[in-house]
Amino acid sequence: NLSFGRTRSSPLLQEALRYAGGKGTVLVASGGNVGGDAPHYPSDYLEVIGVVWLANDGLSRASVAQHGPGIAIGAPASSVLTTRLPNPEDPRPFQTQLYSRVGGSSLAAPQVAAAAALLRSIDRSLSPESIRDILTATACDVGADGWDQETGAGLLDVAAAVGGPVPGRIEITSPRMDGGVSSLTAPIEGSALAADFESYVLDVSPGHDDPEGRWVRILGPVRDQERRS
Repeated sequence: NLSFGRTRSSPLLQEALRYAGGKGTVLVASGGNVGGDAPHYPSDYLEVIGVVWLANDGLSRASVAQHGPGIAIGAPASSVLTTRLPNPEDPRPFQTQLYSRVGGSSLAAPQVAAAAALLRSIDRSLSPESIRDILTATACDVGADGWDQETGAGLLDVAAAVGGPVPGRIEITSPRMDGGVSSLTAPIEGSALAADFESYVLDVSPGHDDPEGRWVRILGPVRDQERRS
């Protein structure tokens, strides 16, 4: 769990996270607490599950929670009772207390990290990509239908996540359905994720220009899972 962040990307930090992710470490990070949709790292890195701070009812993000394309999922984290470091030099009563109620994405992210740990305890073979897929696929959708920049995939649902297998997510995100390209080459981006993932292939067809409906394999089988936002 990474409950910290900054607005500027750090190549050194990103390299370290890529290394950790490549070794099978599930990386979870807080999404930030200053509002708006400005970049926030490390939660915006593709290797990381970015977590948005949701209001206690779980139906929307907290008013000062940061959001944006790096958010994957959310968890409520307002007025959370937790330990604090007292300041003996400050005479104010609350400064000497050992416990207090605080809020923020730093308290939302550990809930997602804990859910990831539960999944790993059930099946140690689950990859970081599979764990991300399970958590987001079983989240309770809030806000706009489907994933959105305000709340990601929605409210974390631990019971649903650990309750059984979920369908994988296989989709082409670029080019869009019924979209087009204006160049001789067409970059293809998409996601191939599943808890029981083995491999994927990519086939293309001329479509209506080919009455026989022939498909041509241009990639695969590929045995590494892929995710593109």
